[in-house]
Amino acid sequence: MRQTGNYSRPLPIPGNREASLLAEGFNHLILEIQEKDKALFQHRATLQQKIMDRTLSLMAANTTLTRLNMKLQEMQERDINLSRHKKKLEEKVVERTLALTKTNARLANLNKEHLEAKKRADDASFAKSAFLASMSHELRTPLNGILGYAQLLHRDGERLGPKDQERIQVIQQCGEHLLRMINDILDLSKIEAGKMDLTLQAFNLASFIKSTAGMAGNRAKEKGLLMKVSMADDLPPTVIGDEHRLRQVLLNLLGNAVKFTEKGYVHLSVKIKNGLISFNVSDTGIGIPEKDLPFIFKPFSQVESIRKKPEGTGLGLAISQYLIRMMGGIIEVKSQLEKGSQFSFAILLPESMQNINTEKKISLSGALMGYRRTDKNTAPLRILIVDDVRENRSFLADFFSPLGFIMDEAESGEQAIEICESMPPDIILMDLIMPGMDGFETTETILELLGKDAPPVIAVSASATPDVREKCMTLGCAAFISKPVQMQRLFEVLCKHLPMIWISETNSETDTLIPEILFPDETKIQELMDLVKQGDISAITEWCQSNNMCTQYKAFTGYVEELAGQFRIRELSRWLNHHGKIQKDVANQP
Repeated sequence: MRQTGNYSRPLPIPGNREASLLAEGFNHLILEIQEKDKALFQHRATLQQKIMDRTLSLMAANTTLTRLNMKLQEMQERDINLSRHKKKLEEKVVERTLALTKTNARLANLNKEHLEAKKRADDASFAKSAFLASMSHELRTPLNGILGYAQLLHRDGERLGPKDQERIQVIQQCGEHLLRMINDILDLSKIEAGKMDLTLQAFNLASFIKSTAGMAGNRAKEKGLLMKVSMADDLPPTVIGDEHRLRQVLLNLLGNAVKFTEKGYVHLSVKIKNGLISFNVSDTGIGIPEKDLPFIFKPFSQVESIRKKPEGTGLGLAISQYLIRMMGGIIEVKSQLEKGSQFSFAILLPESMQNINTEKKISLSGALMGYRRTDKNTAPLRILIVDDVRENRSFLADFFSPLGFIMDEAESGEQAIEICESMPPDIILMDLIMPGMDGFETTETILELLGKDAPPVIAVSASATPDVREKCMTLGCAAFISKPVQMQRLFEVLCKHLPMIWISETNSETDTLIPEILFPDETKIQELMDLVKQGDISAITEWCQSNNMCTQYKAFTGYVEELAGQFRIRELSRWLNHHGKIQKDVANQP
């Protein structure tokens, strides 16, 4: 074994007992050593495997750690970059904050300046409106006297010569022209302030067209022009719209057509087109150059052809275009020099089922002679005029006194209240702007003082804004009339609110309301005329009650006694003279 060095081979068992024991012990030891070596070898292999596994784990861990270190390094670099970026952002935020602070400061200053400018603009607009309202009132007040007395003189024109009548007509036309200018300026102010509104109501379309054309027709007749009016047969009888504003537009277009036409005609045509009411105003006038057409609707602009006739403010067409736009249409124009112009527009005027009264209105062409009461009372009607301007009171008193009214005058609200307490009138014509107690306070006091017995109060004022009208109606006024007073309107209001009907020289407007009167023969009429010229009331009464007059001519004598009893001698004289004129015309007929 020593020679071979192989100790794994067991020893042979000798026959000697001691050697046998030693050999067995040695063999047993060798087996144990072999088992232990085998166990050690296996343990070594296990340890090596574990070392291998642990080494691989450590290598994987090192690889992971390396990656983590790389990521950590990247994150650190990213954090550094983020810190740098954050610092830059903070710097930019500081810069932007400073810039925004400066911008906000500038905006605050601009806003403050804007508010101050707006306040100045509002103050200027208010001052402008107040100035225009004040100027309107101040201009309308003297115009009321001018146009009022012009109408009064025109009514009594038969006592004047043709030259004086012509002069009166010039005064009236100039006053009306000035009034139109005032209204145009006020309308433009409303348009600029955005306060122009439409008032929709039902009106008779045919009557509206005829009356509007009639207003323009008078001027056309004076110039020797033919006024043509064409209306389609399928026009609705009653429509809904702003009658006043539509009339304003048509009168402006017709007025321009008449003004710039020297010969030929002016034609107003109305028809239905695509469900709309189409209005067309054409003329044979001087025409408008094509290059000037874009400018004719601009405020205060007057093209070359218009400057040849400088009458007007240059606002009419601008206002008309604005009003038609409010109504949903647009004014279109075609024109040729020396051949004429054509203005047209189409608007929606819905048909109304409301029945509009189209009875004829009273004419003011010097035809009114007086009135007749429709109630059982025979006393003259009493009118109280409240106005601090003497000319306004005088003109109304001079106008109505010859017609048989008893006229009371008050120059202040306090005086008006005293008159109402002592001798209540049948109706009150109340000015609104007065020193001390104004018309609003006076009206309120009278209505409270007299209660249900209070007479109708008609507001008469040069302040004709919608707010003033609404305030008057809310206060309890029966009607509102703007200054300058148009007697046509005033006559209609008086007839509506008083128990009376008007009597004209021809009775053409009131025939249905006045029974037919049988006149005596010419001799007896002349007897009565002599008594009327003498102004002898008692003799007139006796004449009516004698010669069987009170039975055979009861209606005639009754009316004569009524006029004489009310001291309406002038009216009686005019009535008899008119009858005599008619009789002569009848006798002279072939």
